[in-house]
Amino acid sequence: MQEKENKNIEELVDKMMHSLSVESPSVDFTNSIMSQVEALESKKVTTYKPLIPGYLWFVGGFLLVAITGYLFLSTTTEESTWFHALDFSKLTNNNLTQSLSSFSLPKTLMYAILSLGLMICIQIPVLKHYFDKRLSV
Repeated sequence: MQEKENKNIEELVDKMMHSLSVESPSVDFTNSIMSQVEALESKKVTTYKPLIPGYLWFVGGFLLVAITGYLFLSTTTEESTWFHALDFSKLTNNNLTQSLSSFSLPKTLMYAILSLGLMICIQIPVLKHYFDKRLSV
């Protein structure tokens, strides 16, 4: 039964296909489509703009060289002790407080930690501004 229905449907479709004429697009169909595509492509073109301009790289490099030169020329090999000025008498006298009171950091390490903190404090607002500006467009 189902095979008979399928044959009837197939015959009906064949008759309909023979009665239809083949449609062809207009003469300038390809040109009109291509002009629309070119218009879309020209709108999406973005130009590369670096996050940090070139002159800031030169300023940053100059500052890095200047600070490094200053540190090498002005520092001695002495170590700076931070904890000798703190009053540890309120804590109990045990090995931990004695070791903390004699703890000292080299000046170079202190400068490195300070520089790292400063760089992080500068980079976070710059990157936040960049991504806010990029996402708002």
